[in-house]
Amino acid sequence: MHSTVEHVENAIRYFDTENITKHGSLKVVGTGIKSIVDISIGAEAEIRLADKIVYFVADPVTQRTIHRLNANSESLYGLYGNIKPRLETYKEMVEVIMGYVRMGLSVCAVFYGNPSVFAWSTHEAIRRTRKEGFRAEMMPAVSAYASLLADLSLDPSIYGI
Repeated sequence: MHSTVEHVENAIRYFDTENITKHGSLKVVGTGIKSIVDISIGAEAEIRLADKIVYFVADPVTQRTIHRLNANSESLYGLYGNIKPRLETYKEMVEVIMGYVRMGLSVCAVFYGNPSVFAWSTHEAIRRTRKEGFRAEMMPAVSAYASLLADLSLDPSIYGI
């Protein structure tokens, strides 16, 4: 078990920007839940500005939108296999992302939903990018949880969930 102090120290190291020493960077953004309408203006700007886009999204409309915003886009979907363990696929996603960052490119990794929820590969890519001395940032997005609360008209601050 980690103590609260250890968690805080780890968080400080996680967000430490003084150790950025290399060219290349990573921005991780989410597309939200609903096709097109949930992509934030900030996420759209990051997609437009990046040297390289790697993405894993749930629908062809979002995929076409990503390619329209930045032609230098590559799907990570092909890394999946029918009998291949998911963790192996997730590790390969991280390696693809890191390969482009190490080449000195500004990389934008685009994931379905909120890229910080149920997305091991996005967190691992951020950790490794920073550990290797590159700049990395994750942007929030509309999540399934936020969509569910809105759809059901629930306010968790009133009675809880």
